[in-house]
Amino acid sequence: MSGAPTTQEWCRVADVDVQLFRKMAESRKREKKKEIVSLSELEDDGVITHEEAEEGFSALRRMMWASKTAIDSLDDFIAQAELPLPSSPEGDSYEKLLAWKLNPESSLSHKIDHDPLVNGSLEETLQRCWSGEVLGLLTDTVPRISRERRFLLIRCYADRQVEMAERFSRLPALTPEQWCWFQKREHDREALERSAADLLTIALLLWNKGEREESDPLMEETFRYWVSASERVAEVWRKKLRKEEGR
Repeated sequence: MSGAPTTQEWCRVADVDVQLFRKMAESRKREKKKEIVSLSELEDDGVITHEEAEEGFSALRRMMWASKTAIDSLDDFIAQAELPLPSSPEGDSYEKLLAWKLNPESSLSHKIDHDPLVNGSLEETLQRCWSGEVLGLLTDTVPRISRERRFLLIRCYADRQVEMAERFSRLPALTPEQWCWFQKREHDREALERSAADLLTIALLLWNKGEREESDPLMEETFRYWVSASERVAEVWRKKLRKEEGR
């Protein structure tokens, strides 16, 4: 173990992500009539039993915790890390990046749950303040605003992934012990659960058309923007590598 990945290694990781996102986009295009459903929805619809749903959830949890289990096994090694971790010349630090990344209020799921334009608060307020006749004129407007806001939040989520890579790329290298310390914090159980919830939210919003049969330009544009984040992250690391190589 030699510490944090080198810039070349980050470039390779980013390139793999680009390929994965491209394959995902191709799969979505081929199977555009298929929708993503959760295990809970399958259970509610009687497609699978409660026991089968629990088995599925258990398998997903084991898969999600696999890397955390590996990191947790290095506690004695991590205890040797020299703290605090080094900062960038601009004053940014790994600790600040962690606090920013792991802030529960920054997750997509939290923003959707607490945004009044998305969580139904706007509609409830209008119902209390306006008559039924006035609300009737807004039958299509309120749902449209809510949909547009959801897609905007997804675009912001994508931008956040790029910003995270940019900040990370400017931080100095870590020792093996420090790198494992950082990974230990990144593998916070609640943070992993929020990350999984965010990805599921994106999948449900960008894959499922609901009752609409025609193409949805805003959904397609948002999907392309979300996929493009992997390309932008890869370019962050390529740019750093070119700088290091004097190109």
